[in-house]
Amino acid sequence: MALENIKIVNLQTVCVYVIIKKNKWGRGVDIMQYIPYIISLLSLLLAAYSFASKNNKENTTELTTVIVKLENIGSGITDIKSEIASMKNDQKDDHDRLIKVEASVATMWKRYDELKANANL
Repeated sequence: MALENIKIVNLQTVCVYVIIKKNKWGRGVDIMQYIPYIISLLSLLLAAYSFASKNNKENTTELTTVIVKLENIGSGITDIKSEIASMKNDQKDDHDRLIKVEASVATMWKRYDELKANANL
């Protein structure tokens, strides 16, 4: 059954059709990758509506406040990402050092066993 052959009664019919198609063929769209675009589109629509309204000055100050807060959140996220990247590099360095220490300990035990064997002769 194709989408063109369905009589669309309401939005629920379309949603059910999409869910059935996704489950039938095991493929679909991952909605999480589109959330930033949806939020951006909603923000633009909100901005356009606020500029078109009668209380333009009040809405502009509110919109400016929201934009400033969103920019602060964005900069905070950027800082967190850089800190996580730094922590990953530190963890990799610690891992490399641990491998070297383990190799050194293995060599030390080998030398210890050789010295112990020579002392017993």
